[in-house]
Formats: sequence, C-alpha cells, structure tokens
Amino acid sequence: MNAISTQLKSFVSILPKPSLQTKIANKFFAKPYASFPIVKDPNAIEISFKKKVNVTSWKLDTPLELKEHKKLIAQTIKKNSDRELVDIFVKKFWFISSFDKKNYPTVVGVIKNKKAFSSRSDKYLLFMDMPIKLVGKGWQIPNELEPYREVIKKSADFEKTINPYFNGCNVYITIDQRPVKPNESQRRPGWHVDSFINKETKEDEVKAYKFIETDSIYLVSDSIPTQFCPGPFSFGKLNPNDTEKVLQHFETLAKDKEIITYAPYTLVRMGPECVHQVGFNKTNKTINRTFVKITYSQNFLNRQGNGLNPLFDVNWPMYPRNADKRNHVNIIGDYFPDSADYQLLNDMQLRNLFKKNPKKAVKVASINAILATPGEILQTSYNGFATTVNIAKVGDWKVTSPCGDQYFLSSETMQKIYRPGKNGTFIPKDSEVFFVKITEKIKLLAPWGSLQFLRPGDFLVKRQGEIYGILHDDFVNAYTLLD
Repeated sequence: MNAISTQLKSFVSILPKPSLQTKIANKFFAKPYASFPIVKDPNAIEISFKKKVNVTSWKLDTPLELKEHKKLIAQTIKKNSDRELVDIFVKKFWFISSFDKKNYPTVVGVIKNKKAFSSRSDKYLLFMDMPIKLVGKGWQIPNELEPYREVIKKSADFEKTINPYFNGCNVYITIDQRPVKPNESQRRPGWHVDSFINKETKEDEVKAYKFIETDSIYLVSDSIPTQFCPGPFSFGKLNPNDTEKVLQHFETLAKDKEIITYAPYTLVRMGPECVHQVGFNKTNKTINRTFVKITYSQNFLNRQGNGLNPLFDVNWPMYPRNADKRNHVNIIGDYFPDSADYQLLNDMQLRNLFKKNPKKAVKVASINAILATPGEILQTSYNGFATTVNIAKVGDWKVTSPCGDQYFLSSETMQKIYRPGKNGTFIPKDSEVFFVKITEKIKLLAPWGSLQFLRPGDFLVKRQGEIYGILHDDFVNAYTLLD
C-alpha cells in the first residue's frame, strides 16, 4: 500500500460522509442579502437574467458517491503533498492565533475547459459578491455564468467534502474580466485577507462563543496569478479591530517573506487566515485577465455595489463602501445604535441567572400567525425599541403578539407551544417557562442566531433548555405567574 493510500484510509473516516449532507439540518442559516448596482462600467456586460441554467444536472447539492469522494480526497492529498491533512480537509474556526503559523491555500484542481473559462465578447463580465445560492432559496445561476460551470462545480464538490454544514451556506461569485494594462493590477493592490472577523463583522459572537465558523473562498484566474504570503503574521498585542493597522501589519511583515503563486487556471481554496494580494502585469502589453472568486458563507455580504441577482426576490439593507480603503465584505449592521451600552452575556452567564430562584409562568394569550416567506428579514420592536432582528427559514411562522410586535417561530416550536384557533389565531398549550426579571441593560446571542437586546424590567425566559428575552409589556400581557 503506497503512502497516499495509507493516508487516505486513515483520514477519510473522519471527513464528512457524502450522505451527511442530507442528514444535517441547516444549523447555521443565512443572514440578509441585498444589492445595489455601483456606477455602471460602459464596457461591462449587462447580464439579462432572462434565462437561468438548469442546475439539476450540475448536482451541486447532491452528495458525492463514495467512490468519487475517495478519489477527490486522494487527488487533493497528491496535489498538496507537503501539507498536513488537517490543514487541507478540516474547516477552521476563527482564532487570531491562526496567524502565528504559516498558512497556505489548498490546491483543489485545474480548470480543464480553459476556452470556456477565458471566453469573452467585446464587453466583459464585472460584478462582485453576487449570490448564486441562498439558504431556503436554492441555486439561481444566470445563463451568462454557464462558462463557469466547472469552477462552481469543483468548488461545491470540495466544500461538500470538508463542510458538514454546506447546506447552511450562501454562495457568492465575483467575476472580473477587465483588461490589465502594463505595470497595473486588475484589482485593489495590497496584502490583505478575505472574510476577516472583527467588531464590524461578528465581534459579539466571538466574545460569546468559543467557536466561530469561517468562510471558504475559492480563487482562480487565467493569467497574472494571485500572490500568497504564508507568513507567519503573529498579531501579538496588535488590536485586530483596527483594520488599517492590521493591513499595515500584513504589508510590513510580507516584505521579507516567501511569496508563492500558482499556475494559470489553478483553483485554490483559502480561509481568512491566508494573506494574499493581486498580481501586477509586468509585461509591456495589455493582458485580458479573467478572475473568479466563489465564497461559501453563513453570513450576508451586504456592501453596496455587490452584484445584483434578480433571480432572488430579496431586498435588505446594504451598507456603503468607502472608496478610500479596503472594506469588509460584511458588517453586522447598526440596528442598535447604543449597542455598546449593553453588557454581553454568554451562555454560561445566562444559565447562572436561572440558578438564583427562578420563577415559573405559563403563557395564556393567543397569537396571530401566518407562514413566513423564507429569507424575510424582520426587526422586532415595541414602542420604538428594537430588541432583535431575525431571518425567516423554510417552514417558519410569522407571529404577531398581543402587543403588536412580530417575530418568527419555527414550525417545530409552533407545534410544541400552540394549537390552532379560529381566524388565524393560535392558542397556547400548557407550556411552562422559567423566568427572571432583568435589572440592567444586557444583550445575548439568541437561539435564532441574532443578537437580542433587553432593558431593565424586561424578562429572560428559559423554555426547554433555550434562553431568550421577552419585552416587559409582552410578558405581562401574555403570561400568568405560577405559584
């Protein structure tokens, strides 16, 4: 048995099995997406979106057959023979300490249909972070992206191999076919990383939870290859929330370190720990370059100017880009302008509150509810106070409380807590909760995946192991205390 076969036999058993994709529920769901066009480039193609490809034959969501699964793993090991298996196949969580060691992208494969990949008309494709898959809405790929079928398929097959929560990811594509003049670059120059996590993206989740999932980014171009600097780039006492200093940190340390590139048409996968920069045209001729980036993320990429895909019927808030600096692809959104005034409580701190003589109550008030539209965003507020934002998943119900505020509940929760009444109402079953009254401003990561804000006088409830908040008036009008 050769070395690769030995590695394969010992390692394949701990990877996500192909069938796992159909068994795991979408543990992590999409956050909202919207898109507004940037200033139009007269040389860029206007994508019509009148037709979409039939993605059924692409088998993007279909688990790989075991034979294909093993073949992909063996080929990937061979292409990355100098790498540790854990660095190739295990999707990393977010730790700033990841920069303490060298980080390389993983070679996924080489594009075979080079003619299709590099094809262009008199005009070119140009858009950034356009969604082609959203949780609850599936894949929606415009006909104009048919030439990139191989890239999309290769990235999806590899992501299914390493990511057991593949079904809970949104997928975004960037295509840039602008010509590159001598001594220039196609994209913004400078050493950086993609999908970096700090206070603008997920600071509160990082504080509350030990493990934060990271994005998977797939890159490929047909010329002027992307440059990678493995590092290391140890942060030491550097504040990761200071974006400008972080970028300067990368620039300074990259000067004396190894730089690597990959041959044209080589598809690589990286995470937010891989420092890289765009290459420059060092010839004396203009080069037509095709660059493609595909991002698998549980986040919403919500910058103004992102690619518009009208095949998705969504319309959510976007946040402006700063033309003078590099922008994060996603930000958490300023739904709560005084967020800093609220103390963040993690799961252990919340559970400790219920160890100090919690009281019992039962819900008595009926609600109104209708089936929600998957992907709909809803800000729950009462008398001008926004307590949380939630995004509807497939099967969710849109609930209106006696006080008039609205929120989403899963079909499973609806069945446990309510029974149908008349005229769209639902009557609570005998469902007891433990509760404690809040005495200070707090925020928590709620079971639905968004931050929730509570003020003194509001209530925390614990129902079947889950802890979340209920505003004061809602609780008083809907619950009766038990002795």
